[in-house]
Amino acid sequence: MINSQFIWVLLILFLISACRSDIKKSKLVVSTNIAEQFLGAYNAHDESQMLKLVHPEIKYMYIHDNQVYTETQNKEALADFLVNFFQTNPKAQSKLLSSHLEGPFIHQVEQALWQDESGEQKSQCSLSVYEVKQQLIINVWYFTTFKCPK
Repeated sequence: MINSQFIWVLLILFLISACRSDIKKSKLVVSTNIAEQFLGAYNAHDESQMLKLVHPEIKYMYIHDNQVYTETQNKEALADFLVNFFQTNPKAQSKLLSSHLEGPFIHQVEQALWQDESGEQKSQCSLSVYEVKQQLIINVWYFTTFKCPK
């Protein structure tokens, strides 16, 4: 009798611990920063992975001198833009300097890295804001560039 009770207690403890590990795993998935995933796919020049992370109505916007310029209006336009961009900028990379999640928004400071025509390494920083809807990026705003902190 003691042996069967002991086995039942072990079984219950095992089930409780298994449920707790599932809860922890699901929290990790929920807290995954989709903007960081997007940046990782950008650095890999993986257009298809980038497109998996965006909403069909994605808008890519640049803010300069109190004006908002929309670079792409939807997923198809972003796909066309990315193919051309990576062909003309084969060494383009972006380094994440900071990232913060607030509600449906993720704001990041990103450092763009590239080489100019003479092969000289260049960089600039920008604040970017990503809006997430239905677990996909629906809006991206990039603000006026600035000199990166050292």
